[in-house]
Amino acid sequence: MFKSANFVLICAATAIGTFPLYVPPFFLPLYANSLGFSSSTGAGLVAGFTLSSAAGRIVCGYLCDMMGAVNVLLTSLVLTALSMLAIWPASTTLGPLALFVVVNGLSNGGFFCTMPTVASNIFGSARVGVVMSMIITGWIGGYLMVRRLKEAFHYPHPYAKVHGLVFANSPLVQGAPIAGYLLEAFGGAEKGLTAYRPAMFYGGSLSLVSAILVLVARVRVNKKVFVKV
Repeated sequence: MFKSANFVLICAATAIGTFPLYVPPFFLPLYANSLGFSSSTGAGLVAGFTLSSAAGRIVCGYLCDMMGAVNVLLTSLVLTALSMLAIWPASTTLGPLALFVVVNGLSNGGFFCTMPTVASNIFGSARVGVVMSMIITGWIGGYLMVRRLKEAFHYPHPYAKVHGLVFANSPLVQGAPIAGYLLEAFGGAEKGLTAYRPAMFYGGSLSLVSAILVLVARVRVNKKVFVKV
């Protein structure tokens, strides 16, 4: 499989793309607290992200039939990047922050639901099992780079309990250490909103790199723009 340039591109794109996927739900409670919102608001935003992600899986599954799975995956990654690079940094009130939650949640769900169909469309249905197992193995790095809130931040925080309750102790959604280290390096949550921006740009830039790799693979499959791929 590694002799296929398209496989290498898709595998690399999705491996990179897993790193920033859980940065938003990890930081939303902390970020909401920095904006002066209550713990219930922070928990509500995380719940909204989860619901949006679930809706994204349904919506993007339908769009795969209309646009093609590769096109939907590319769109999802672009939306993830734009939401983290443009919407989130400008979210200083509840309205823009809620918009970010919806957009990022939808694109997050789209990432996961499109992968089996992408593998089938590019490599053929007979090879889906092999391709998906190899691609998902490449996600180990992004999945391992998660840990509990209290371990990523070496000080107590009122949202730690809320965050743990919302995510029911799932090992895949309990934090993003690289983003956590960036936040700490720039002063921590108590330093205000600007301390979050390096973590936002870290997540957004990785999503953008992932989108570019998918775009290259998409062009290799079919250079026509308005074609179902």
